[in-house]
Parts: sequence; C-alpha cells; structure tokens
Amino acid sequence: MSVKRRDRLMFGLVIAAALGSANVALAQGSAQESAHRFVLVQNDLDEAMKNEAFDAAKYTLFAQQARERGNQALAAVFERVANTEKTDHFRKLAALSGHETAMDQAEQQAELAKLPNKSDEANLRDAMTTERFQANALRSDMVNRAIKYGDLQAANMFLNIGNGEIKNLLAFRAAKKLAKQSQPQGAPVQS
Repeated sequence: MSVKRRDRLMFGLVIAAALGSANVALAQGSAQESAHRFVLVQNDLDEAMKNEAFDAAKYTLFAQQARERGNQALAAVFERVANTEKTDHFRKLAALSGHETAMDQAEQQAELAKLPNKSDEANLRDAMTTERFQANALRSDMVNRAIKYGDLQAANMFLNIGNGEIKNLLAFRAAKKLAKQSQPQGAPVQS
C-alpha cells in the first residue's frame, strides 16, 4: 500500500471515528431533546383538553341560565357549542395525547361556582372572549411550539381545533341578537 493511500485511509478512519463520536453525542442529546419536546407538547395537549372541558361545562351553565330566562334559541346555541367542545375538540385532543386528562370534577365545579349569574348578553360576551383567545393566542402558541419541536401531528390538531374555535366564535356572534331578546326572570342578574 502506498504511503499516500495509507494516509488517506488513516485520515478517513479518524474522520469516521470523530463523526461516530459526534453521532453518539447527538443521539444522546436528541433523546433528551425528544423527551423535552414530548413534555412541552404533552403539556399543551393537557392544557387544551382542560380548557375544552371547562368551556363545555361553562357553556352548559350559560345554556341553563338562558333557558331559565326563557331564551330557548340562545340556550340551543350554547348547548351546541358546549357539545362541540366536549365531543369533538376534547375527544380529538384526548386521542392524540393518549389519555383523557381533564380538569378534576370538583375543581371544575368550584370554578363554575365562582361564575356570577350574569345576563345572557354578558355570558355571550364572555363566551366570545374565550373563543377569540383560544382561536388566536392559545392555539397559535401551541401550533408554533409543536412545529418548533417537530410534532406536526399535534400542530395540525391545534390548528384544526383553532379553526373550530373560530366557528364557535362566529356562532356566538350570530347569536348576539338572541341575547338581546332574553328577559331576565327569577335570580338576580349581573351585567
């Protein structure tokens, strides 16, 4: 074997050894990064599921209040959106996350008890604010984080649910005139 060829071979072996060490280090770092990525995206999935579960319960309460005031049409809108939050958004998130973590029932009831008995118009404003926030800020952050960490399946899910939140917002906006038709009956109502 010529000296030149031997030197090239040795140089190649040194490079291969160095690259092999670098690949092992990258693989270890990649495993840590992957675990970190999983935790961040999983936390987003859990937070989104908690929000969807609470929103479904809150809109069910708003529907009950509208019904008590005699506004069946507005109650139907709140119930339809509550059903979407619970049976569509929450279930899709739960399927992707691999578990059905949601807000603890006692915690959820305690949070709902804190909500004042407001007018239908105030409840509708609250619902629109919630849906707008989730469609814009929350879902956007989650989509961007999932993309950053390479979880395109979660990013797509967050984007689709964000689009669903926009549909809910539009349903609530269309229901504005229904809220104005309600006439408070019974319990004192806050604006």
